[in-house]
Amino acid sequence: MSVIALREKEIAFSAEERDLLKHSYGKPYRIPVIPHKPWQKKPIPIPKPIIPQLTELVRERIKTGLYEQSTSSYTSPVFCVAKSNGKLRIVHHLQDINKVTINNAGLPPHIGEFVEAFSGRACYGLGDIMGGYDERELDISTRPFTKFETPFGSLQLTRLPQGATNSVAAYQDQMTWILQEKISENVAIFMDDGGIKGPRSTYNNQALQENNLIRTIGNMQ
Repeated sequence: MSVIALREKEIAFSAEERDLLKHSYGKPYRIPVIPHKPWQKKPIPIPKPIIPQLTELVRERIKTGLYEQSTSSYTSPVFCVAKSNGKLRIVHHLQDINKVTINNAGLPPHIGEFVEAFSGRACYGLGDIMGGYDERELDISTRPFTKFETPFGSLQLTRLPQGATNSVAAYQDQMTWILQEKISENVAIFMDDGGIKGPRSTYNNQALQENNLIRTIGNMQ
């Protein structure tokens, strides 16, 4: 807790406080594409009852720099889905850009291997990175591919888009690069979840009281 208190100003507690990663941690991401023609897709009609909430969401994202004005010849639709808390989430239709994207074959770690890496630790924690995709800048040359229509006119994304073909691989690579000095002894990364590993423990070489069939690997050997 003392470390958190000391670095309090480095932690974002709201979207307004969130900033971009330094380029030494992750250069602006450029979506690699094959030769293609620009697409123009019609907007998906937004139900009138949710337009005020959508408008406020777009206004907030303009304010925080996630959206910027666009004069691109591309156009893709957006739509909204309800989150579990009843609020709206804006979803960008990226099927057209995904069709022409050169695939990055990188994958996140296998979930079983991720969990197993924490075995034998006296304690562990899990930290969720708030809006991690929104901290990775999208290269200026790539932004026109993401243009869409809003009540405020034509806008485009300025950050790594969720749902894009290579976003998962790009984000996983970015986080492991940033935390490379702590992997794999202290930290394990699974997308925007950072697993924090506590000290190693052998439980005094005793069987666990909760389950006398479980022993540490070292004790089994």
